[in-house]
Formats: sequence, C-alpha cells, structure tokens
Amino acid sequence: MSEVDLQPLPSSDFQKSSFHNACITGDLDKAQHIMETEESTMTPRLQSALTASITAGQAAVVSYLLEKGAELRPRLVNLATGHNRSTAMFQAFLDHGWDINSKAVMDSPALR
Repeated sequence: MSEVDLQPLPSSDFQKSSFHNACITGDLDKAQHIMETEESTMTPRLQSALTASITAGQAAVVSYLLEKGAELRPRLVNLATGHNRSTAMFQAFLDHGWDINSKAVMDSPALR
C-alpha cells in the first residue's frame, strides 16, 4: 500500500459516507445526528439519501428526509412500489403530502 492509501478520509467525506450508510441501514438516530451537525454539507445529499432509503425500505428514515426537505418525485414512488410495497413507506409519503391518486411515471397511478 502506498502512503496515499493509508491517509484517513477528510472529515466531511467521512460524514457524507456515514450519513448515506445510516440512511440505508435505517439508523435514524445517527442520520439525525449527522444532519444536525453537518446540515450545510448534508442538504445537497438529501435526494440521493432518499433514493437509497426508499430502495432499502427504511420508512422512518424516508419520513425524516422528507421532513428535512427532500422531494418525493414520481420516479421515487414507482421505485417504492417495485421494491417493498411497505405500508409504512406509503404512509410516510402520505404524511408528507403525496396524493395517492396522482399520476406517476407513464401516466398511471403508482399503486395499481
């Protein structure tokens, strides 16, 4: 290994990685802590964290990210229907303003 390989990640890179991992694994406390301490650097990453959380089926984290300003786009609703069909996930969507009768991608309802 070279010296470059042995150098630790800069703090902000570590926080971003930890934030993403917390969202995927459903560690809501850790995601909240990182978001509170590093909000200015985490806010631009909300959308990718939301996508990862939906894919991983982490409804509580999804709800938190939506609360912090992540946008629920039709593509993400479709992603949720294909991955887990969790009632908790759809409840999180509803709690944050999703209209269950809205058209998703391809002009069809997300839940058919």
